Amino acid sequence: MSRILDEPVAESPLWLEVAGYPAYLNEKIRSGAWTVFKKLIELDCAANARPDVFSASVAFIADRVGLDAKVVERVIRGLRKEQLLRFYLPDDPDEEAMFQFITPFRPPTPPETARERVAALTVQKPERLRYIDEIPASDPAADSLVQQVVDAYLGAFGPRINSFVLDELALLAGRFPLDEIRDAFARAVQTKSPSLWRVVADLRSRRRRVEGISREGKGHA
Repeated sequence: MSRILDEPVAESPLWLEVAGYPAYLNEKIRSGAWTVFKKLIELDCAANARPDVFSASVAFIADRVGLDAKVVERVIRGLRKEQLLRFYLPDDPDEEAMFQFITPFRPPTPPETARERVAALTVQKPERLRYIDEIPASDPAADSLVQQVVDAYLGAFGPRINSFVLDELALLAGRFPLDEIRDAFARAVQTKSPSLWRVVADLRSRRRRVEGISREGKGHA
C-alpha cells in the first residue's frame, strides 16, 4: 500500500539516484557532494515548477545537510566546474545566495538507461525527467533581457567581464526587473568600492523594503 504523507516533505527526482549521481559526485568533487547537490535539487523543486533561479544561504544549506559551510561552498563551486550549476555567492554565508541549474544534465548513466531504471521501480512510466528533458527553448525575449543586463553592467563597471560574472548577471536578469538593476548599477558606481556584491545587496534591501510596506498596507486594509 502506498503511503500518503500528511506532513511537509522535501522532494527530488528519483532518476538522479539511479543514474549514478551519488557515487559520481562524491568521487569527482568530494565526500558529501551528493548530499549538498540533492538539497539544492530539493530547494529548486520546492521553488520552481521547472528549473529556474532559487535562493538559499550557504549557512542554511550547511545546517540542513550537516556539513561545514566551507565544505558546502567547495561543493557548490565543484558543481559549477561540472557544468551543473551557476550561482552568486555573497561573502557572508548567512546571506542569501542565488542558484540555477544548467540544463540539460548529462548524467553518468545514459538517459535512456535512467528511464528504464525508474520505470522498473515505479508503476508509471516516466514521461519527463526533470533536468534532462528541460532543454531550454530559444527565448529571444529572455536572451535580450540578459544581454541588456550585461550591457548595463559593462556601461557601469567597464569592459572587464568573465564567465563567473556572466552567470551572476544571468541570475540577476531572472530575479529583478531591468530598471531596478540599472538603477542599482548606477548607485553602486557612486560608492568608493563599486562591486556586483553591492548591487545584489542593494536590490535585495530595496525588495525587502517594498515587500514590508506591502504587507503593512494589507494589514491596515
